[in-house]
Amino acid sequence: VTASGRVLRCDNRKSGIRRKYGPIPAWILDGGFETMLQEHWTFLVSESESIARLWGLDEVRVDWFLGCPDLGPRICEVTWMGTGDRIPPRLQLPVAQAFFAGHRQRAAVKANEATPETAEK
Repeated sequence: VTASGRVLRCDNRKSGIRRKYGPIPAWILDGGFETMLQEHWTFLVSESESIARLWGLDEVRVDWFLGCPDLGPRICEVTWMGTGDRIPPRLQLPVAQAFFAGHRQRAAVKANEATPETAEK
């Protein structure tokens, strides 16, 4: 998907993704994806830009879940490209603490074969 919302298609019939997950759903191939993007594009762009402005970043990647008629577009993941010095100073400590807490939790789960819920206790 380009910055303007245009969908670029390529012929990837032999890709590993297709072998693993199967064919692309017909509603996407029949133009449903483009229709959905046109309907929600302004929202996707404005929310993504708001995140970048709020965090004081000049670039950020916002991944979206799309295709659910009941819930609409939802944020899947936000990723900034760069180092911690690009995070506003007031957010650097909380972001670092969350980053290390997540890695400590993962290490505890791996070491104890515990669930994430029990690793927090």
